[in-house]
Amino acid sequence: MKPVMPICMLLVFLTLITSCASHRSETTSDRDTETPQICLTADIHPEMQQLFKALMLSQDTIPEDDEDSQASGPAPKPSDTDGDGPQNLAGDEQFMAALRQMKERKDDLIDAKSNALLGETLSGRVGPVREDVPESVLELTRSENRNREIFFKALARSTNQPSEEIARQYRIFMYRLSDDGHLLQDGRGRWVEKKELDLQAVDW
Repeated sequence: MKPVMPICMLLVFLTLITSCASHRSETTSDRDTETPQICLTADIHPEMQQLFKALMLSQDTIPEDDEDSQASGPAPKPSDTDGDGPQNLAGDEQFMAALRQMKERKDDLIDAKSNALLGETLSGRVGPVREDVPESVLELTRSENRNREIFFKALARSTNQPSEEIARQYRIFMYRLSDDGHLLQDGRGRWVEKKELDLQAVDW
């Protein structure tokens, strides 16, 4: 009878180890495939999402608090639209000019990204991916970043959020729009293709 007890205890111990290993594997898999995407979706405020979409879809007007804007995305809460809300940016001439210029160069920007000349940085701006890019690409970078600065600051004033928080949300938005082959900066500032980016190594 005595030899039976150690054998039973050993079997129970092995069963527990197998069970824990299986659970740990599932947890890691879930984190790798689901958690980053959940964060990327939830981390953009609804009113910001509408403005970002308006920019990328080349719409001519800033979303207003009406039926059309409500149909295109989540409706802002009343508290979000009281006072100086994002919908009041249509009266900001500098902001509207920056918005228009960003729309006009959107195709050029995508072409530069597709040719591995430009990429999205951790600061929410674009940057050349190597030192020997043509001057035209450098000018494209400077023009886009000037407009993004205006874009971020105007949204920050309108929403009472820090400018860099707006930039962070825009960075997330641009990550989601990027093709798998487009280059983005990882946590160490290195350029990697989107499909190879380790989302857990950087606060995306």
